[in-house]
Amino acid sequence: MILHPEELDRSSFRKLGDFEDLLTTSDTYSGKKTEEGFFPDVLRLSSNGKDTSVSVTKVCGKNRTITSCEIHSDCCEGVLPLDGDIYLYAAPPFWYMQLDQTRLFRVPKGTMVKLKPGVIHGAPISVTGDPVNVLILLPERTYSNDCQFTQLEEKDYMQIED
Repeated sequence: MILHPEELDRSSFRKLGDFEDLLTTSDTYSGKKTEEGFFPDVLRLSSNGKDTSVSVTKVCGKNRTITSCEIHSDCCEGVLPLDGDIYLYAAPPFWYMQLDQTRLFRVPKGTMVKLKPGVIHGAPISVTGDPVNVLILLPERTYSNDCQFTQLEEKDYMQIED
């Protein structure tokens, strides 16, 4: 299957989660750009009462073949590219994996994405191939307690085409 990147759009991303450009948040709150400000509670992530853990992953985009995916059933995941744009692939939550519903989104640096519980997704991929640091927000120990990792069969591999 070939995936072509889409720009983030509220209507197309609604089933998967939500997002907010944190670098222009002042526009959202005041309707105008400001030099300084504190903008709380811009995006909520459910962590089922557990402590939220901050992780950083460094990704690149040299490999354009998607061979695996993961699911967290009980929590949202926050994904924030810090210093470059990323691709993020995701499919709606369902009781079985519907890979044909997978979509690829271009996430600009500074844009926080919230993935809903159960959304099929995988590691972010750098748009340019240069390393990008990505902040990940998940309840503590999610990778040990709530992560179904699936290696795809070769016939289900997905290719990214810009």
